[in-house]
Formats: sequence, C-alpha cells, structure tokens
Amino acid sequence: MQNSDIELFFAIYKTKTLTKAAETLFLSQSTVSQRLALLEKEVGVPLFTRSKGQKYVELTSYGEDFLSIAQRWLLLQEEIREIHKNPQYFRLRIAGVHSLNNFLLLPFYSQALEMCPTMELHITNHHSWEIHKLMENRELDIGFMNNDADSEKFFSIPIIKEPFCLITHKDKFPDSSFVHPGDLDPGKELYHSWSHDYQQWHDHWWHPDKRSVIHINEPSMLEPFLKHDYWAILPVTAAQKFIDTKPVKIYSLKSPPPDIVRYMTIQKNLRAGSKEAVRIFTQILYKFLETCPYSCLPDSIIYESLSRSHEKRL
Repeated sequence: MQNSDIELFFAIYKTKTLTKAAETLFLSQSTVSQRLALLEKEVGVPLFTRSKGQKYVELTSYGEDFLSIAQRWLLLQEEIREIHKNPQYFRLRIAGVHSLNNFLLLPFYSQALEMCPTMELHITNHHSWEIHKLMENRELDIGFMNNDADSEKFFSIPIIKEPFCLITHKDKFPDSSFVHPGDLDPGKELYHSWSHDYQQWHDHWWHPDKRSVIHINEPSMLEPFLKHDYWAILPVTAAQKFIDTKPVKIYSLKSPPPDIVRYMTIQKNLRAGSKEAVRIFTQILYKFLETCPYSCLPDSIIYESLSRSHEKRL
C-alpha cells in the first residue's frame, strides 16, 4: 500500500463522488475507479458502496474501519516528516552503590541534566557484585562500584579515593577527635562490609563472633540508630551527610582501615547511540570531580589522553 492509495481513499471520502475525486487528484475517472478497485482488492473488502440510481458513494462498515486506520497512517507520516526537528536524546543506563549514588553523585546527576538537557539517565542503586553482573549481562552502560572490575566486556577507572571515619553520637567521645578501634564496643556497631580490604581490617580488630547484631546494607538505614549509643564506620562523604540532621559527630580513626577506592566501569562495546552519551557524561563527571577533595582521577592532560584511548576501544 502506498501513500497515494490513502490519498485516493480520502479524496473519495471527502468529495463523495469518483468524478470530483478524480478532479481533486488530477486523474481521469477511469483511473480513480481502477485504483480504488486495486485498493479494495489489497484490503480484501469493499470500502465504498453506491446504491443504484444514486450519485454519491458512501463508506461501507469496512470503509468506516479503514477510515480510522487511514487517519493514523497520515499521523504517522506526519511524525516521520517531523522527526528531524526533534532533539536527539542520549539514554544511559547507570547503576551505583548506594553510598556513592546518594551521598556524592546525586548532585552530579542533576548537574549533568542541566548541562545536557537531551541526556536521559536511568539510575538505580545496587551492590558492587550486582553491578558487576549487570555489566556482564550488558544491562548497564556505566556502573559505579567499590572494587576494580575489568573484564572482557568493560573496563574500570578509579575516580574516588576517600578515608573511612567513625560516626556516633556527639556525646560519646566529647573530648576527643580521634578514636582507637579498641575503644569501640562491637556490640553497638552498625555493621556494613565495604570491601575486601576493609573486611580484613575489621576482622583484625573485632572477632566475627563479637559483631553487632545490626547489619545494614545501605548507609541511609543508620538514621534511626544514630540518636542512641550506636556507631558506624563510613566513608567520609557518606558520614558528612548526617552532620546537619542528626546529633552526631565524625571522628578520625587511629589505625584506620585502608582508604576505599570507587571505580567507574564502562562497557567496551556500547549500544548504538550510547557512545556519544558516554563521552559527554564522562566529561561532565570529570569537571564535577575536579572540585572533590577525594578525586583520584589523573590530571586533565592525562585524562584527555585516557578518554581518547577509551573511545578507540569503544
């Protein structure tokens, strides 16, 4: 079926006669009759009927059904003609660990959308191992994790290296800014396993049998407990978010765990249309992290070279 067939149908429908339809289309009446017969043959049902002795044609019940189809056809044709006027949206599927997404990257996502209004971000929170699996299954374009995870399908870039700190009620250690792990009651810990290195450090100071009965999988779950005599060890950027809203204090740790390194992982073989989105996204991210005291990205010259290298791999 061609656009000309739809035009023929509407010409007959609007003029009610084959003669006037032929005049509208600058065709002979015989040509209009032949093309209508071919259209009805293709559709498989009669679209118009003309009673004996009457001048005008009318839609059959099939013709009425075909009318709504023809109207949608014209709308689709109009949308196709106008598609070049629409902005090109860049869609990215992103997942990050909760402590990074919610406490550090949330303002960045807002900034990225302001700087690139045609960017569409699909953002979710997951554990590092879940993000690794989603990246392997190509269900994500970018992931933010707590561990290095290069594979045949994606590569990793360290973006943040930050220390851990202790967060607890402000009156627990009123005269100190440093706290030794040995001074902490493991039965009052709000426990979260941050990384393999952190776990080794944790097991050095507290035997697994003496751990708190409260295990959390997201830092936001700390809030109800921080008003009591509990404590937690968090990355600094996560702990700072509780200072303004809770009666808590941040303490440095004597003999602290190794700093936690956060990684951005990117698919090597991106979906069609995602390469440009990733390029724009990472450029905005780098500018954002320039103001972060815990950024461990290389300087701009090295990073630009790194970006070009990654684009070639993509």
